Order: sequence, then C-alpha cells, then structure tokens
Amino acid sequence: KKNGSGSMSYVIEFDRVDPALGERDQGFLPATWSFDSLAGVLQNIPGITGVEVTGGRGQQSMGLSYKFESIISLNHALSRMLLSDTSEVFPYFSNQNGLWVRKHKSDRMSLSEGFVSKSRDEREVALMLSRLEYEVSMSFKKSIGVVYSGSPARLEGRKGREVKLSASLAEISQSPEALSATILLD
Repeated sequence: KKNGSGSMSYVIEFDRVDPALGERDQGFLPATWSFDSLAGVLQNIPGITGVEVTGGRGQQSMGLSYKFESIISLNHALSRMLLSDTSEVFPYFSNQNGLWVRKHKSDRMSLSEGFVSKSRDEREVALMLSRLEYEVSMSFKKSIGVVYSGSPARLEGRKGREVKLSASLAEISQSPEALSATILLD
C-alpha cells in the first residue's frame, strides 16, 4: 500500500517440492515440522498482525501469512524467518519515492546442508537444488515501470501491478543476489 503496509505469505507447495526430490525423499520435512513456532515469534513483533498458519504436511501446501503495518515491521519479520541472528534486522525491502529495492539474504541453513547429511554425493545434491524453485511475488497499487533483477522477472496481474521473481535453490546458493531486484513504479 502507499503507506508501506501490506500482507505477506510464505508457502511451500509440496506438489512442486516432492517430485523434485525423488521417490526416496518423499517427506523430506519431518512429519511434525510446521510454521507454528515461527508464527508465535512473528506475533510478538510490533506492527505484525493476523499471523496465520495455513495447510499442513498432509495437504498440498503449508504456509504462513501475516499483515505488516510498515516496511520496518516487514523487514523485522523476514529477518526472524530467514536469519539465525535474532538481533539483526536486514533491510529486505526499502522504498525511496517509488523506487522499491528488494534484497535477499538467508543464513538459516546452507541450502545443501540438509541434503548432504543424508550421505548423498555433491552431484545429486546439485541436481535436487536445481529442481527446487523459490518464487517471490510482489503486488503494488501503481503500475510497474521497470524491473532490474538478478533473476528472471515476470510482470503479471491487472495493469502490470505484480512482479514475480524466481530462481532455483542452486542459483540462490551460488548468488545471494539472485532474488534481489530494483522496481520503479510509474
């Protein structure tokens, strides 16, 4: 929105994840894993409201959604989700007179760490990471004029007000800038 408020959702689509991991990795997330504990953390961040866990492991998707009252509260929430240092607030989003900048940073876990621990060779891990995709979708009140991005960007939605960025986990592990973008609104 114009005042920097909005909503955020983070979704894992299992129909996209499981086939990429292969038959022996069906259920690579523990059956008890969910967004519940993270939802509790986000509910305590000033400016974050309406935190809701959606779906579940036995369903087609699992996710977390919330509303934020400012870019500051959004950056705080994303930092709690993606960074292990809970004192750091990384500027994932900034806005200067209609020029939006989206940066990407995550140190929660090396993207390949969980897969390598199951004693796979590096080629197999690289293949899995190349098949899994991370997508960021952003919607604006104004039309998007120009997008500069380290990954493919698609303009979508009514009157070009939505942009989607996507990169494989392999691309992200090689370049943290893969999901960074500068967006100029009309």
